[in-house]
Amino acid sequence: MPEVRFEISGVLETLAPLHVGSGERGSFTRTDGETATMAEVIRDFEGKPCLPGSTLKGLLRRVAEGLADAAAVTALFGSPRIAPRSEEEPGSGGWLLVRAALLLAPGPGAEKLPQGNGETGIFIDARTRIDRATGTADDAKLFHVEQVAPGSRFGLRLILLRPDPGRLDLLRRVLGALTDPAGLMVGHGQSDGYGRLWLRPETVEGLDGLAPPPARTKPIVLRLHCSGPYLTLDSSKRQRQKNRDEDDEPEKLQPLLDGDGRPVLRPTQLLGVLRARAAWLAAIDTGANPDKVDDRDRIYRAGETTLTPVERLFGVNGWRGLLAVERIETRAPGQKFDITSVALDSFSQAPLDGALFTTTVFVGCDYEVWLRLDETGRCTEAERLEESARCTEADRALCERLIADAVEEGLMLGHGTNKGFGWFTVTREDRQ
Repeated sequence: MPEVRFEISGVLETLAPLHVGSGERGSFTRTDGETATMAEVIRDFEGKPCLPGSTLKGLLRRVAEGLADAAAVTALFGSPRIAPRSEEEPGSGGWLLVRAALLLAPGPGAEKLPQGNGETGIFIDARTRIDRATGTADDAKLFHVEQVAPGSRFGLRLILLRPDPGRLDLLRRVLGALTDPAGLMVGHGQSDGYGRLWLRPETVEGLDGLAPPPARTKPIVLRLHCSGPYLTLDSSKRQRQKNRDEDDEPEKLQPLLDGDGRPVLRPTQLLGVLRARAAWLAAIDTGANPDKVDDRDRIYRAGETTLTPVERLFGVNGWRGLLAVERIETRAPGQKFDITSVALDSFSQAPLDGALFTTTVFVGCDYEVWLRLDETGRCTEAERLEESARCTEADRALCERLIADAVEEGLMLGHGTNKGFGWFTVTREDRQ
């Protein structure tokens, strides 16, 4: 007798750059001829990006753990086998089967992104760590990551074996959470606004209706405006310095652009600057060294209660962090200009011979930023019950003080802030 089952399908869309890694490192040639390494995304048999079934099942299970008790979650998703295997903990597969989601369509404009490929929707994202003392990029901390472009679509395919009303109801609520217009985070860089997946509700087939997304905390909405020049450097287009004696063109510093040719404000650079500011504010309050209030190399252990408010807000290894960038929208790209400058000698402050360079900047950039302060920084049901995982009054107080300070003092973002580039004014807006 055939087994009773439901087959559910739908379309997942990336709302932000997405990296689900393969664990492999590849190499590519930059436009300046130099070879660089990168972390690769996982691909299917055709060489296109895909979302593994294990990744999707983990995402769905994480959502379910916030909606139902442990028994219902285990029945639907199964339980891991505990090593060494025992009769008491044999492990189970669960009644929900999740297939890998294959690429249906690449994100529009992917070919315009750095090293972008219009067929696969993959581009190369150059990122760097922010120095907490200066709020600028750390020296020699540049690294490259393959990303799937925003707007890419993947086919979701689920099979629910032996469905009963309880399992169907939980699955409707889980998939309903995925229809939240803000998306749910998966993959690398979640706190930095990367890896947001959205299930398009009109594409879901095989289920009779979905539950509405659960209520979320109110976002922190900021408007960032730069009346002067601004750019984030696109390191993949960095040219070598050329010899002016040979009448060659000067070096040209290129801005990082999105698929529509607009200047990019990275979630990572915004959070890096906010983190450095938060550490400075916390150090003023406590009289401690900033390194004592924010150790980015720290490793979190489950149940630990000694994380500082800065570490709790922005995360450390093993702790996702409470404050995340939900989205950044470009309200006005500004006007594009080329500024020609000459490098100065650090000792004499005189112009260096043959060190002329041109920088492409945008003037009048305007961005809307959505931040979200989550109630918990962890994902599992067990750790949600721990007092250490919950957002505290100290966490909220530091977050509010940080936002108030940014509104009062503004933020300096991107390249050349020491010469007046990227000075943003910040206003806070009331949104639901």
